[in-house]
Amino acid sequence: MPVAPISFFGLKCNIDTGMANTTLLIAPYHGERFHPDMFQRLGVACPATIRSSVAKRQASFLAGRAMVAHAFDLAQLPPSDIPIGPNRAPIWPTGISGSISHTTKFCACLVSQNPMQFVGIDIETFLTAKNLPAVMKRVITDHEKKWLATQDDEIDLELCTLIFSAKETIYKALFPIAQHFFGFDAAHISALPNGQTIQFHLTQHLHQSLPSGLTLTVHYKIVSNHVLTWLIFDQPQL
Repeated sequence: MPVAPISFFGLKCNIDTGMANTTLLIAPYHGERFHPDMFQRLGVACPATIRSSVAKRQASFLAGRAMVAHAFDLAQLPPSDIPIGPNRAPIWPTGISGSISHTTKFCACLVSQNPMQFVGIDIETFLTAKNLPAVMKRVITDHEKKWLATQDDEIDLELCTLIFSAKETIYKALFPIAQHFFGFDAAHISALPNGQTIQFHLTQHLHQSLPSGLTLTVHYKIVSNHVLTWLIFDQPQL
């Protein structure tokens, strides 16, 4: 017998971004309790590509879209399906900017009602000693390693996870503006984390409103053994 959908989620937390017209939610979810009937019970449309995927992928998709539905409700926005776009990114209603992220244990979403705001969110489980070298090689540039060495700061598991998550967040927020792929080397850390934010600067010209050298302040929060990062970027009028 299918498990009642209320048992799928843990307690949802609404995080204050300090910005008007934005809603940020995070919650644990229990993917092992997933049942396909939960899509209908939670009022989430299940695309054919998701329906044919493994249960783990279906569970994470359901968690993310159900969180968005809750965020829309809190923001007093009309319900809306969020289909998958050609780049596998969610397609948001006109005038809405949003971002979704999940691990196997947590999901999070960030929604803005300001059409000139572009948002990104990412959540990552802390890296382990085993996967740290591979992520450092792929995510942290030699220039960043040298800069961090001058700051007397060791690139430990938590810091590397934070940089990784922050760069994922930057990509999610800025891709809708840039409209082209850019790698982890497009943004370099420029200020160490202070408990709430971590700063980066762009190393490449991505768009008229995203010039090389632009400073980006990514917010973060440690949740259990996870790092949650988010960016709210106000695109300037050109």
